[in-house]
Amino acid sequence: MDSEDTEYTPPDNLSDVVAALAEVESAVREVRGAIESKGSFWSGVVFIVIALVVWSWLSDLWYSRWRYATEYSVQTSDVHVAKRPHDCDFMSSPLGEKHCSYKRSESTIRWATSTTNIPIMSADGGKTWETFAPDAGAQVPQASTVKEVYVNWDKEEED
Repeated sequence: MDSEDTEYTPPDNLSDVVAALAEVESAVREVRGAIESKGSFWSGVVFIVIALVVWSWLSDLWYSRWRYATEYSVQTSDVHVAKRPHDCDFMSSPLGEKHCSYKRSESTIRWATSTTNIPIMSADGGKTWETFAPDAGAQVPQASTVKEVYVNWDKEEED
């Protein structure tokens, strides 16, 4: 029997109408609750993804040329940042754990003028010094000053 073949018959009394309305209201509440719970789940997922993107962006910003230039009082063109190798990444070929990682390391080239007014430079943070011939017109400072900053990646093997 099709639903089109049946005729609508109104309820006999008002209590049946109230009961039917209560059932409809209950069903609408269930549907609304399901929709709201799905919305809160997906909004939570979106929030987590955005938080991870911002976190990785902040990390890149912290280790940017601008930050090193500010920290060492040099021009950004004097900051040399090597690209991070990806051979330890899980998704690099062959797929899987590589049991290694890379750690950022920074080193500086310092220059100064010796007590005998000879230009000197250090590639190990000022531990050892050697004489050098500066470029024509370069003003070598009297005190030890950072000339260039190098940021490299050191591979660390895991046990």
